[in-house]
Amino acid sequence: MSNKSELVRRLLPGIEAVLLEEAMRDTQNARTKAQRERSLELKEVGWLEGELPRIAAAAFRWLDSRLDEATAEARAQGLMVPLEASIDLLSPIGRILDERSYSQALAYLLSPSEPHALGQGPLRAILQHIASKSASAAPAIESVLPFLAQALTEPERELVSELDGQRGRTDIWIEVPASAPQLMVVMEVKVGHIITPGQLERYEAACQRRAHELRLPPDAVVKVLLTIEGEHEAPGWTSVEWQDVAALLSFLAGSPGDGAAFLRLYLAAILRNFYGLSSAPKSRAAKAILLSYLRRARIISPPSPITTPHE
Repeated sequence: MSNKSELVRRLLPGIEAVLLEEAMRDTQNARTKAQRERSLELKEVGWLEGELPRIAAAAFRWLDSRLDEATAEARAQGLMVPLEASIDLLSPIGRILDERSYSQALAYLLSPSEPHALGQGPLRAILQHIASKSASAAPAIESVLPFLAQALTEPERELVSELDGQRGRTDIWIEVPASAPQLMVVMEVKVGHIITPGQLERYEAACQRRAHELRLPPDAVVKVLLTIEGEHEAPGWTSVEWQDVAALLSFLAGSPGDGAAFLRLYLAAILRNFYGLSSAPKSRAAKAILLSYLRRARIISPPSPITTPHE
């Protein structure tokens, strides 16, 4: 076997569709680059151009095969339930990218006292994920897990800044347990909007005032930025992506009851409207995105349903 054939044989199994498309675009300019960088001979570039169709076909077969495997595994784990929904919660009412709708729906699901019959499951899954991303917050989060049934989850908590007197609101405010809080979580939700100047500083000041009232140590005050692509980062804030929320809560979406049906359609809205995901992607790019999501979801989602009593 020639060196060239051996090289192609070894390349085939590991080429992703997205990387392949990038390689094909790069190769179109390879002759000019070779002359400029003097790193490739033109005949070698010509050989690579000739091999690209065969590499592409093999890569697309590889993508289809891996997606089939990932889909089967995800279905067994419950991750496909929202993706297989025929409709989503917010598209029919024209709220596809309405930040407030997504935020209020999530606050509802994160409140164990609401009548969704999902118990502590959603709140527990999200808090444990935050703990996995923030070593400083993990001990405080773990300490309150036995008290999640007593959590207070408040959407749109009104604030008046002592810094400039401006009024504002936090998207989701959580205290556990409500009677004598040992943990405070403030979530700022973003769906395409930017963080305005001074916004996070006002929230931080409000957190400090409340923490002082409760005599909470700094590590018991957790600030979370929830965004589509992790595009916002700020010191002292833990970044969480919407696709992680979907993966973390999908295991509950197949449960019986109206609350699970609400959750299923809500997660379908997140996955479709933010990421363009569906259970039957048409294009190769959509297949690659779905494969990436399913692989990520398998890593972070609970290995088995979290059972929680309904207090």
